[in-house]
Amino acid sequence: MIGACHTSVKALESYYGILVGGAIYFVFIQIFEFVIQIITDSESMNTFDEVFLLDDPKNYCNLLGCQFADEFEFEGMRDYIIQKSAGVHKCRSKVVQMFGKYWFQKMGEKEWNEKKSKVVVRIDNIHTEKELSDFMCQ
Repeated sequence: MIGACHTSVKALESYYGILVGGAIYFVFIQIFEFVIQIITDSESMNTFDEVFLLDDPKNYCNLLGCQFADEFEFEGMRDYIIQKSAGVHKCRSKVVQMFGKYWFQKMGEKEWNEKKSKVVVRIDNIHTEKELSDFMCQ
C-alpha cells in the first residue's frame, strides 16, 4: 500500500510543472485582457462569439431566420430597437484584431451615429420566398 501511494505522489510530481505553468499562463492572460480592456475599451471575443462571428464561409453553422409580421411603422420599430440595444455593449461595438485575437471595441458616439443607419434596414423588394431565400443566402 505504501508503494502505491509513493507511485501516485511521483505521478503528481511529474505533472507539477504543467499545473504550475498552466496556472501562471491563465493568470497572465487574465491580467493582460484586463489591461487591454481598460486601455482600449475592448472586450475579448469568447469562444462562442468566435464560432458564430468568425465562421468560415464554407460552413453553414450560422442559422438565419426570418419572421413574417403584420404591417407596422418601420421608423418607430427601428428607433425602438436602437434604443433597446443601447445597454448591450456588443450591439454598440465593432470587431477589431489586436495581438492575434479578436475583440469587441466600443464605438465612440460619433462613429456609432455614422453607422447606426445600417443596423436596422428596410428592404422593400422581397415579395416571394425565392427572393427571400436569395437575399438571405448572399
